[in-house]
Amino acid sequence: MTLLRTNIPPAELRSLRDDIRRFLSARFSGMSGWLCLGWIDGDPDIEPMREEWFNLPAQAHQVTARAVELAEQGYKLYVARCLLAEPRRSYPTALPSEWLWVDDAAIDRLRAEVATLQRQVAAERNPRRREDIADQVDDLSYRLGRHEASAELKQSFAQRAREDLRRLAGEMAPAVRLEA
Repeated sequence: MTLLRTNIPPAELRSLRDDIRRFLSARFSGMSGWLCLGWIDGDPDIEPMREEWFNLPAQAHQVTARAVELAEQGYKLYVARCLLAEPRRSYPTALPSEWLWVDDAAIDRLRAEVATLQRQVAAERNPRRREDIADQVDDLSYRLGRHEASAELKQSFAQRAREDLRRLAGEMAPAVRLEA
């Protein structure tokens, strides 16, 4: 039997607190700013998200404790994709981040809209109204194509970045020791 030793304990030995701390650390370690922790108990399209703000790194322990508390109560947790200069989510308050994010929710909404409008075109009897709806489908399809192309480009960049990180980790990291 071969034993692989790493600095991360196996999943069965980790706690929820360890996983949350590792998640937050991987994304925000060495950074300063406001973190938005959001949670819901249901469908995010129906129920409004509740938010709490934590100033990192000073409140790193508090955000971990709060996230554990909410997770144990069964809430769906979310964090803003980057830290912010003030406790308000907006592009102007977003701080620089090392992470590249691809938001596919916008693409999913556009696809659903296009499908709905396509069904309306098929069911519409008034030729003028059918043409108006078809124009909307064309406009949304164009926007959808632009979103999908942008997402594919971002995913391509992210894939190359992951490959570069793996290569660098292989060159720089000490060898993992295997014991028989």
